[in-house]
Amino acid sequence: KLERRQREHEKARAEQLLLLDVSDAFHLYLQQRENIRILNAIRQTLLDRNQELAAREKIGRSRLSELAAVRAQLYRVEAEWEAAQVNETIASQLLQFLTGLDAIGDLADPDPTLPSLEGRETYLARAATRADVKAAEQALEISHQELRVARSKFFPTVGAEGNYYVERSGAAKDVKWDASLEMNVPIFQGGSALGATREAESGVRQAELQLRRVRRVAGREILDAYADYEGALAQVRALTKALEASEENYQLQVEEYRRSLVSNLEVLSVLQNLQDARGELVQARSEALRRYWKLKVAAGETA
Repeated sequence: KLERRQREHEKARAEQLLLLDVSDAFHLYLQQRENIRILNAIRQTLLDRNQELAAREKIGRSRLSELAAVRAQLYRVEAEWEAAQVNETIASQLLQFLTGLDAIGDLADPDPTLPSLEGRETYLARAATRADVKAAEQALEISHQELRVARSKFFPTVGAEGNYYVERSGAAKDVKWDASLEMNVPIFQGGSALGATREAESGVRQAELQLRRVRRVAGREILDAYADYEGALAQVRALTKALEASEENYQLQVEEYRRSLVSNLEVLSVLQNLQDARGELVQARSEALRRYWKLKVAAGETA
């Protein structure tokens, strides 16, 4: 029964680790899908800007080199879009492999609000309920039971046997039943019994050390995952502010270009910074969600 419980806990922990792999693949897929959306938006912005510059070039307010610079950046964005399409396909195939699904259907847009973070001690308190900790506890109990079995080899054994006869012949033909009592004292098996006991005691010590190790590892994993997610939340907040500033800067640069206060190259540079800021924020949000589920699994949670 103890071994069955141990295997059940080990299976539960394996399922939790599989959940973590699925979560990583899932958020990677969403990240690539969001990257494609961003690149489509940047591509449309460059197309609009190309049309505007073409109209300005006809009236002599823009140079052909400005048009060439926009087209060069447009082609780079299209190349990145193609790479993002490939990455999305690979992420989808990985998600299919981990989940066993034949195809990944339409997925709803994720909630933009990241999960909040509870107190550190709250997560640490859940370490004792992790499936691998429970499995190690069952393994220790099994080793104690094995030690009891090994020590029992020092004890004498008593056996009784009785027989009832329907018909007998010879001198015992009138005897219908007999019984015998047997007792064995392991006088000459002390060496093997001692060796088995020492081996079982060693197994108990190993199981105790393994349980201590698993508990320490659980606590360390929780603290590491907590720090990772805490840092990821701070990074997302900072990148959100950076994106807002980049969007405002781009709008100002476009207006100043129309008043001939800045060059087209400066506008394209700001547009590239805006694209980078959007991509960095998407990546940071995806990484934060992966770290959140890593924290959940480290605490032994699956929902």
